[in-house]
This record gives sequence, structure tokens and C-alpha cells, in this order.
Amino acid sequence: MQKITVCGHFGGDSLKLDGQTIKTKIIVSELIKSYGEKSIYRIDTCGRINQLLFLFRLVYAVLISSCVIIFPAQNALKVEAPLLALLIRFFRCKIHYVVIGGWLPDYLSQHRCVKHALYLFDGIYVELDSMRHKLMEMSYKSVYVLPNFRRTLNSLLRNEEKESNEVPCRFVVFSRVAREKGIEDAVEVVKKLNADKGENYYTLDIYGEVNPKQKEWFDDLMSSVPYYITYGGAIPYRRSTEVLSSYHIMLFPTYYEGEGMAGSIIEAYAAGLPVVASDWKYNAEVVKNGETGFLFKPHCLDDLYNKIYLLCNSPGLWRIMKSNCRKEYLGKYTPESAMKVLFDKIIF
Repeated sequence: MQKITVCGHFGGDSLKLDGQTIKTKIIVSELIKSYGEKSIYRIDTCGRINQLLFLFRLVYAVLISSCVIIFPAQNALKVEAPLLALLIRFFRCKIHYVVIGGWLPDYLSQHRCVKHALYLFDGIYVELDSMRHKLMEMSYKSVYVLPNFRRTLNSLLRNEEKESNEVPCRFVVFSRVAREKGIEDAVEVVKKLNADKGENYYTLDIYGEVNPKQKEWFDDLMSSVPYYITYGGAIPYRRSTEVLSSYHIMLFPTYYEGEGMAGSIIEAYAAGLPVVASDWKYNAEVVKNGETGFLFKPHCLDDLYNKIYLLCNSPGLWRIMKSNCRKEYLGKYTPESAMKVLFDKIIF
């Protein structure tokens, strides 16, 4: 029996909660629903990999599979793309590459071997239309938009009666915890909002896995913040909607160079949570300014302050945005709607 191979970051024995792992697991879950557990062959790229064993497993996958779906990060792509391009010259197997993040167009301009290998792939699936256009300008033909998505197991109607002018007004940052995610900017603005209010009217909770290389920085930051700013650890993605639905506004002040279509924004939409995000990379394609949230100039604390203040003090606008967020999620970002383009291309 031929199989579908999924080669990606499954997290090994750990409970990884990064976007790459979550997306890989959800796609496999949807594939199992359609084709059955026995039809799926997994190759986990988490942790240190025995290169010889990995090579053997990839060759084996091409031999037994009707198609191979890969989710490589930058370093893995340098290995997987040329190897798969070579293998499919000799074996009949379709290769589909699901891109995670927004780094691929710039990356290909610096890696010619990978660039040429991808021309032989049957499908490249990017998160946003602007990424698709960039690759098409490089003469790629089989490029499709597969937006980021999330599976929510919680009611979208939870906390319907919450108001933006409730006290306290609760903000949340929900992302990988790293300096380049703009967490310090969020902290400073919430402190200023409370100082100007003359009372502790606003709170900020931070959730996400801490970048191990920046743990000391984050520990130092949290040791000096007021009590109304807290770190809540990492949340299993199956509980994200439940947790986020208790907040008023998500803050996403990122300036991360590899930012693509942020899964945390999709999770906010599923919870009916307006987003105030930096106008950085592809955020403007996901956050509809004035409809599902606001965009602000990156690193501009005054602009971030003003957008938050406006939203917190406009209950009618906030309620409209909540409704728009839910509609946006249901229309674009459920697994069923987002993955249709991939499922339509898989021949099994």
C-alpha cells in the first residue's frame, strides 16, 4: 500500500509549541482523517539527526509513497531539497513543500542549489499571496497559497458579554518569547498606559516558549516588571482559544526578520480577539487595519500607545472588531478551508 510521507518537526518526545511543530501536527491530523493512520509515514526532524539514517528513511519514503510533504526550516532545506530533487529523477513520487514563515524568497536568492532543486517540486505552498508573487517572479510555476490555520476545540461564543472598557482591560502577548518579538515594547507601553491613567487599569500576560538563548534576558526583564505584568508559561495549542478568549486585545509588536503569517494572530481571531500588531513584514496582509485590529509603526511606542488607547476607549468599535475576527477565522483559517489547496493536489 502506497503512503503519504510527512517529513517535518514533530517535536520528538517534548511538548514543542512553536509554529513549525503545531502546523506539522495539524496537517498530519487532517491527513489521517482523510486517509487513515496506516497511510501516513512520518519522519521527525526534531533534535540531532543521524544523517545516514535520515538519508535512508528519505529514500525509503520516496520508494513507498505516492507523495512526500516536507516542512523544513532553513538548514534542513539545504539538505532535503537537493536530495529529493535527485531522487525524483529516478522514482515516481510527487514532492510538496509547505513553507513555514516568510523567509523563502530572500533565502533562494542566496542559495542557488536549493533554488534549482525546487523547480522540480510538484507544489510549493506559501502562507500569503505576496510570497506567491515573489516566487512566481523567480519563474516557479506550481506555487499555491496555503494560509496558516488553527484547529479550535472551543466555542467561538465564549465571553460574548465582555466589554473593552471593563476593569482591568486585559492584554496578552502570545508568541515565542524572544526580544525580536517586541515583548519589551509591549511591557513599556502597558506601564506608560497605567502611569498616565493614575491607576493599574491595564494588565499584560505573556505566554509562549522562551528562546533558550535569551532566557537570561527574559528573566532580567520579568524581574523588574510591576505585578500587573506576568508570564504564564507555554499553552498547549489545543487550549489556546480557551485561554485567549478571556482577554480583550492581543499585542503583537514583532520585528522578527523571519516573520511570516503568524499563527498567534489566527488563534486570536478564533477567540474573537482584536490584534494590535506592528506593520512589519506580512502583518498587513493578515491584520485588516481598522477591521480586525490596528497596525502601528514598528518600534514606535507612541503609535502603539495611541492604537491601544483608541481601541480600549471605543467599545462599539471593539465589539465590531471581535465579530470581524471570528468571521475572518471561519472564512479563511480553519484547517478545512486552508488545506483544501494541498488536498486537491495530492494524488493518492
